[in-house]
Amino acid sequence: MENTTYKTGDSVPEDGTYKVVSRLDGGELNKDDTEIMIEKGQPFPNSPSTDKEANWTKA
Repeated sequence: MENTTYKTGDSVPEDGTYKVVSRLDGGELNKDDTEIMIEKGQPFPNSPSTDKEANWTKA
């Protein structure tokens, strides 16, 4: 099953735990990029550890 990827600013499609899979600027991820709980309808945030725009996927 393929995981859908979402970008910072996209609306969260369903409540759940999501994790950063890459940064939009191509920079390296910090080791502390962890999974976070996000509620449906909220915008995906920047990466928690770098505060940079990121790609997210459901954990």
